[in-house]
Amino acid sequence: MIARLYGTGPDDTHLATCVSCTRRWESMHSRYKSLRPAVPEVPDEYFAAQKRAIRARLGEKRHPYSRLLIPVVATLLLVATVILYRPTPAHQPSTNKISDSQLFEDVFSRVESPVPESVGPIRSLFEVKK
Repeated sequence: MIARLYGTGPDDTHLATCVSCTRRWESMHSRYKSLRPAVPEVPDEYFAAQKRAIRARLGEKRHPYSRLLIPVVATLLLVATVILYRPTPAHQPSTNKISDSQLFEDVFSRVESPVPESVGPIRSLFEVKK
């Protein structure tokens, strides 16, 4: 019944023989008509004109370069993406080279002192000058 209501199903001869289904169909059909907004009728000439326009466009000759347009545009987009998003070179470490002996000397000089360097200015505030 629903397929028939929307005009997609085959005409069923059952409604002509069954009183119960006929009542049900009439109820559904009247409810459908009352809820469905008024759809203006489209003249057959409108659809015929559309069909002629579609057939005319299908018969048109395409531009010879129309087949190349999509691959060319895709290639240009790919090249632009590669150029714009190329990776930046990694940050180079500083070139100040210190010999191993200088490095160890600096590290051990800081480790040997039991008092941190930051205590020096505070200690000088409390020193008694003679």
